[in-house]
Amino acid sequence: MRKLYASLFLFIFIVMASSPIIAVKTEKTTVANAEIKAKKSEKTQKIADFGKKQNEQSFLVYITDKKQVKKITLSEYLLGVLACEMDEGYPIEALKAQAVAAHTLLLYKKAQNKAKNYDITDSYLTDQGYFTAQKRREKYGNDLENLEEKLKSAINQVKNEIIYYKNQPIMAVYHDTSGGKTENAKDVWGKDYPYLKSVNSISDMLNPNYLSKVTFSKKEFLKRLKTLGGKLPKTKEYIGKITTTSAGSVKKAVIGTKAYSGQKLREIFGLKSANFDLKYENKRFCFTVRGFGHGVGMSQYGAYYMAQKGSDYKSILKWYYKNCKIR
Repeated sequence: MRKLYASLFLFIFIVMASSPIIAVKTEKTTVANAEIKAKKSEKTQKIADFGKKQNEQSFLVYITDKKQVKKITLSEYLLGVLACEMDEGYPIEALKAQAVAAHTLLLYKKAQNKAKNYDITDSYLTDQGYFTAQKRREKYGNDLENLEEKLKSAINQVKNEIIYYKNQPIMAVYHDTSGGKTENAKDVWGKDYPYLKSVNSISDMLNPNYLSKVTFSKKEFLKRLKTLGGKLPKTKEYIGKITTTSAGSVKKAVIGTKAYSGQKLREIFGLKSANFDLKYENKRFCFTVRGFGHGVGMSQYGAYYMAQKGSDYKSILKWYYKNCKIR
């Protein structure tokens, strides 16, 4: 019995002695959890408040899939463009360059669309891509919060800066990856822009997705070619003379007895760019494609590479948009 009382006494003593330590640990844990919650709440609130300042300029954006025009603040718009157009792993200086280019293109398009009920569309085919908050959540899921913090940091540093040529915002177009050199705008669209000239962008060739290949059976190839009013001759000399731009994109390609523009061939065959080689072998037509996009203006992968090597956003922009000022 004495041993029992002694053991019980010892147990009570240990519990009483350790209670303050347990209490302190519990209190510290509670405080730490509260701080974490507070920080999360603050971060969430920053995301919610971003671009909602009373004095911030807003723009009218046509949302294609909804077929409606939405009024969106500049900050929110740039956030949606960067989330859509840039890879989340890009360095901050590349993101800043993209933000300035996107803002400049927005102003350029707004001036063009004076007669319309919107300033710009969310279509990358005609203007530049834009993700609504819902689309950003669908694409990035649990990673969205961290991504948006990074994008907001880039936007906040440069959102008042514009690229000008002779005191006018430029058509600051851009593309994913060039073929090693960007294109002269005149070669692609038939109109000359003094700031959209071909420049070296050799680093684009380091992009893992630089090369792509697309093959078609003779039957499928002919089916698509017919949409342009073309046909194949009975001889096997299907592919004739191909002329290219100084940057390597196809200007004209003779197939059968007809010449087609590289841009039209890119469109009907779903190619990543018009910078391609075309061969007929083993009864199949094979396109070997370099780069991704129209090739004019800033290369996004080029911006990534320059930023990785230490260039700031202004150096990037001045490399791809010639004779311009940023202010």
